[in-house]
Amino acid sequence: MTLPPGEYFIINQASGKFVYADSTDKSGEKIYLRKEDAFDSTDVFAVKNIEGELYTISSKESELKLKIGVPTAAREGSTLVWSDKEPQFRILPSGPGIFNIRLAAEGQFLFDHGTEESPGITPLLITADNNKDSSSWKFVVA
Repeated sequence: MTLPPGEYFIINQASGKFVYADSTDKSGEKIYLRKEDAFDSTDVFAVKNIEGELYTISSKESELKLKIGVPTAAREGSTLVWSDKEPQFRILPSGPGIFNIRLAAEGQFLFDHGTEESPGITPLLITADNNKDSSSWKFVVA
């Protein structure tokens, strides 16, 4: 099952935290996950299909329409950053309604490692292990 393009809330399967943006985010800044009781506009992302499994993921909140990006020299444990470029990801089904988000050119996946930088807030990281719930994501239609 491929993910249809659209506007989504992106929620981590293990933690229940979701990716969010702030109108003050800038290119190069870290991307974070948070857990709250309700969604709002800061949690909506436009998922655009480029071709096949390739997608871009853009914030609907940021004035700059920032995209989820990859830091220079990305490696295991790197934090993803906001980008004004068009980084592409492979969104791969991993179960009913569940997907892995893989860096397009590498065997690394987005995940929530669970270590909070402040209460309820964790950075969005990269891992080579896609066989755990922390690297599985639900895309809920906004």
